[in-house]
Amino acid sequence: MIFGSQSCSAFTSLKNDTERKEYVASQIDYAFANNLHIKESIKYSELKLQTGISVSAVADLFAVGTIGGINSFSKFNVAVVWQFYNLWLFSFVVAFAGVFATFTILISIVMGMMGRLIKGAALFIVYPALLGLAPLDNFKAFKGWGTKFMSLVFTALGSIVGINLLFLIIPFITEIQFFGVYVVDKIVEIIMLVVGLMMAKDFVSMISELVGTGDNALTSGESLKGQVSGSLKKGVSMTAKAGIGAAKITTKAGVAIGKGAGKFFAKATASKRAQKAGEKAAESRQKALESGKKIGSATHSRNVAMDKYMDKLKEDGNTARYDYITEAGNKAAAKAKKKGLSDKEIEQARRNGMAGAMMETASDDPALQEKIKQVNELSKTHTKNAKSAKVNSAKEEAIKKKYGLKENENYVAGSDEKGKKNKYQGTVKGAWADLGKSVASPFVSGAKGLAKHGKAFAQNFMKEINGTKIGTTIAD
Repeated sequence: MIFGSQSCSAFTSLKNDTERKEYVASQIDYAFANNLHIKESIKYSELKLQTGISVSAVADLFAVGTIGGINSFSKFNVAVVWQFYNLWLFSFVVAFAGVFATFTILISIVMGMMGRLIKGAALFIVYPALLGLAPLDNFKAFKGWGTKFMSLVFTALGSIVGINLLFLIIPFITEIQFFGVYVVDKIVEIIMLVVGLMMAKDFVSMISELVGTGDNALTSGESLKGQVSGSLKKGVSMTAKAGIGAAKITTKAGVAIGKGAGKFFAKATASKRAQKAGEKAAESRQKALESGKKIGSATHSRNVAMDKYMDKLKEDGNTARYDYITEAGNKAAAKAKKKGLSDKEIEQARRNGMAGAMMETASDDPALQEKIKQVNELSKTHTKNAKSAKVNSAKEEAIKKKYGLKENENYVAGSDEKGKKNKYQGTVKGAWADLGKSVASPFVSGAKGLAKHGKAFAQNFMKEINGTKIGTTIAD
């Protein structure tokens, strides 16, 4: 076992199952939190056997990325996480609200602490001067400096205590049963948690006031964050125009490269795809030929049995069934004749119509019905093989025509020899050339566009310089 091994003294020394479960759970949490690596790679199927837990089938959909084996307890590997945690019980509403609230507060606190750090450094620099004034103002300025400096030092206390208090209260909210109805309690619980997270700012301000720092890192950080973001917006707006132009060129290049890569793979594999389609067509034709021979023999046996059955009905005087079967055959023949089929095909249609009627009425002759079933099954197989041969032959011809494939004169079907196993000459060299053109094209056009924009920028810049000179001359 990965967790709770019998050779682990920390596990075996535990007294009861409850303690052991808690120990294993804590080890699992630690493994995912720290992305612990496994000494030997383990397959996903083996992990499922070791956990012995029946998880949702949805987890297996995420197991595609574990084909090469599982090497670590990565929290980003959803299939592995699902083996240890029930993600259906994970509240994404609370998670997103919590991340948004804590991230916003963290940014504000960090900005506020940066501002306090700079202010503290400035106060430390003026410390000697204020201390020198002490004999003149009876330490009034120095006391004010001390109060301000300590306020800056303890400014983080309100933020740290406020956030930790919030996280201490939240777990107890999930244990409260407000109405005793599971669905209603869950809804109220989510609302309470979201509201609690949104009140994080109020917690920080409340603790800051109790500590006596007055202002707190969160409030000052939000103000400073607004000023910094305003300055950054001005700088970003100046580079945005150039960035948009570069982004357009990059996008066009990416699209062109993607199309070029698609064409490259299509052309590079054309000879293989055409050969594969041809081999499938040949295989289907062979199967159709074999099933056709079987149909001929089975049909003859069926027809002989049908004629005997019809003679028996006539001898027994069962004219109703005899007429019903005969009428079914005549109707099928009439439809075939209307389609303009040959006499042989019309006769075959008449026989098939009679066979269909016999499957309904000839329950007294199971041997006859079995022969009719055999012919029907062989006909379906023959039709399927013939259709497959036709489709694959058309596919082979289409690929040959599209890429101008040339056949290999030395080709031998089923051969493994290097010069004989390929039916068509390869197209990889031509595909590489086409890919080179596709990749180079957007960069060439992009370079021309950048040169054009650069020329326009230079002209505008020179106009600005000339305008400055003229203005200065006039002013002088």
